[in-house]
Amino acid sequence: RLNGASAGFEAVVSTQSTGTRLKRIMKSLYAPLLNVTTDYRDVLVKQAKKLIASPWKTTLFATVSIEVSYIVNCTPSKDDYIDRLLYHHHRLAMVHKRIRNSTSQYYIDSVRRLEGLNRLGYQSFGLFSVVYESYADNECKEYGNVFLSPNLMDYAEKVIDVGFMGRWYSIEKAMVDYDVNETEWHHVK
Repeated sequence: RLNGASAGFEAVVSTQSTGTRLKRIMKSLYAPLLNVTTDYRDVLVKQAKKLIASPWKTTLFATVSIEVSYIVNCTPSKDDYIDRLLYHHHRLAMVHKRIRNSTSQYYIDSVRRLEGLNRLGYQSFGLFSVVYESYADNECKEYGNVFLSPNLMDYAEKVIDVGFMGRWYSIEKAMVDYDVNETEWHHVK
């Protein structure tokens, strides 16, 4: 019974020492946190006075900030591109081979081939996104750079699509008139 009482006493002592330690830590953090909050409050008051002094500048700044944040929020992802690719692939599959547009068919087939080879790359630049043909799939990159000295034109040739504000432009352009075969109508011109 004595052992149980001493264990209880030690728990109370350790709790008290933890409580005082916590109070000391809170006291040491109180002054710096108070200084930081005071500094932020002063900056906000100063900025509010500037904003009130020039309402047109404030309106322009707010409008541009909201538009840029909206554009960044609507930047399409790689999953959006894959969804769009599959959607158009299924639309194209519903059309008979004799009627399909060869440009649409070539675009979808080539991108699906790259996707199957795991060579479809994606890069977001904040305001827009780019889907490109990567030089090697992700599993081979651990063995080193396959393409050692690319120049800017090599990168430009590898771009497959550009996405902006929730849309992918090249795939939409390739799928215009996907159900019209140009070779079928060449004699009409």
